[in-house]
Amino acid sequence: MKKAALLMFGLSSGWTAQASDNLQRVCTQGYEEDQERFETQILPTASGDLKVINDRQTGLQWQFCPVGQALSADQQSCTGDATIVRDSGSPTGTMASQAILIGQENERLGERQHAWRAPDINELMSIMNPDCSPALYTAFVYPKKTLTELKHLKTLSEDWQNQPDDVTSQAKETLVNYTSLYFVSDSWGDDEQYAVISFSNYNFNLVNELYPNHNGHANYQNHNIWGGFLRLVRSQP
Repeated sequence: MKKAALLMFGLSSGWTAQASDNLQRVCTQGYEEDQERFETQILPTASGDLKVINDRQTGLQWQFCPVGQALSADQQSCTGDATIVRDSGSPTGTMASQAILIGQENERLGERQHAWRAPDINELMSIMNPDCSPALYTAFVYPKKTLTELKHLKTLSEDWQNQPDDVTSQAKETLVNYTSLYFVSDSWGDDEQYAVISFSNYNFNLVNELYPNHNGHANYQNHNIWGGFLRLVRSQP
């Protein structure tokens, strides 16, 4: 795919967030979301109820929970850790890992005729909301960790003297993904790795606690160094 220009969206200073040990959604002052664009729906599957988001603007249907997470009992959030599609060092190896995850998800749901897939980069960009941080619309949940959990990961990732390399590397990888909110596409970047989007904007309160001097943004990237989360999509029936 051709190299795309880096997209950078900063939030103005006119936003507020409640103090909490959980990541808070904040938006630019005066922002009003289109209440008609997205519709949530519960679908019966071979593995139980599946919550989906129908986008009236694009005609796409998205899974509510990222791969690896499960729908909560009240069907309003997702539980468990989201799966990180890892950069195996080989583009074909990484793509194969993603294909396996998608195949397992379709098999779990008993879906053959209308299979789920990874979004292409343009589909992924269609759900980026530059007015808010995290840069997603309210219809979409995102993987969360508390400030305490993120600080623990940061400590582990920097403790190379006392921790094995695999422990520090995994902690750093997890920390990067939960603070950057990388989501992977099925599209190739210029370096023949995944094209990904960060949905964090780096302005939500817990990330500022970890990186107080960081000027962040939601962006498109040509490559995927640390892997990313996977949210499956398909056309609406």
